[in-house]
Amino acid sequence: MNASRKKPGVAFWPTVVVVVALVLYVASFGPACWLNSRTGWICRDTLAASYRPLIRLAEANRTDTASTVILWWASAGAEQGSVAFVLDDHIEWGAEWGW
Repeated sequence: MNASRKKPGVAFWPTVVVVVALVLYVASFGPACWLNSRTGWICRDTLAASYRPLIRLAEANRTDTASTVILWWASAGAEQGSVAFVLDDHIEWGAEWGW
């Protein structure tokens, strides 16, 4: 009758927190793009700086599945023709969607 269950280790909850934070970070990218495209409420530079890793991943290999999913998520709820990624020396958000 005495069940021998192991309690989660010391690293379990910090790992859960990091995984959840990463999932929320990626999930929030689309709504941030949508909100910015419709209201301009978020500063473009702030948005670009905040999501630089995702944008760089999308730019790294444009034919990759990850890139396709990221770009779809950025534009899914955005106003048509309002999202563009241009990576040169810095990231800009433009008025044109597509490559």
